Amino acid sequence: MRAAPAGRAPPPSSGLVRFVSSDTHVTTGYARLREEQQLRRGLRTFKSLSCVGDMLMEERHNDGRKLARAFLTFTYRPGVEWQPRHLTECLKRMRHWVERRGVRFRYVWVAELTKAGRVHYHAIVWLPRGLTMPKPDKQGWWPHGFTNAQWARKGIGYLVKYATKTAVSTMSFPKGCRLHGHGGLTLERRVFRAWWMLPKYQRERCEPADRVHRARGGGWRSLVTGEWWDAPACSITGWQHPALAC
Repeated sequence: MRAAPAGRAPPPSSGLVRFVSSDTHVTTGYARLREEQQLRRGLRTFKSLSCVGDMLMEERHNDGRKLARAFLTFTYRPGVEWQPRHLTECLKRMRHWVERRGVRFRYVWVAELTKAGRVHYHAIVWLPRGLTMPKPDKQGWWPHGFTNAQWARKGIGYLVKYATKTAVSTMSFPKGCRLHGHGGLTLERRVFRAWWMLPKYQRERCEPADRVHRARGGGWRSLVTGEWWDAPACSITGWQHPALAC
C-alpha cells in the first residue's frame, strides 16, 4: 500500500469502518441529560436535608433542654415487597405516639437500596431526653420486617451521606418511591426551607416571606405579592438542554 501524501490522513485500514450517525449524537445527549438530572437531584437532596437537619438540630424541648436523636433503620423481611405507603403509615403511628406525650414529632428520613436492589430506610427522630420510643416493629407499626434503633452520636451528616449516595446512584428505585422526607418544622421554618430550595439566582431576587413558587407557564411567582420573575436557562455541567432549568 502506498504511503499517504504529506498533510493528508491515511485511509482506514481494511476491515475498519468509521461510523457516525445522528443516533450517536442523540444517545450522547440523553446520557448527558441523565447525568445532569442525577447531579441536580443529588444537589437538591443535599440542600434539603442539610437545611432541615440544621434547623432541627437547633430545636429545644419546651423546658429549653436539647433534644436527643434516635437513629432508626427500617428493613423488609424476605418475601415482603415495597409498597408506597409502608413508611408513611409507620411514621403516622409514630407521630401519634409522640404527640400523645405532648411532644412535636420531628424527623428526617432517606431511602436506600441494598446491593440486591431492595429498598430500606434510615431515619432520625428528635426526642426529649428521658423519652424513649418503642421499636416500630415490636410495636406493630412496621409489620413488614425489622427495625433497628439506637441513640445517634453523629448529627444529620450521617443521614445526608446515605441520601446523596442514593440520589446519584445508577440503580433504579421502584416507581413512586420517594427518596427522602421530613416533618416537624414550624411554619416559619417551612417557609424558610422553601425559599432556600429555590435556585440561587431566584433567592437573590426575593425574600422568604414572598412565598415564591414555580409559575404556570414558566418562571417564578410570589404567592403574596403576585410578582413574576423569569427563569433563565442554565446548566450545571456546562452542557445545556432547553428542557432543563436550574
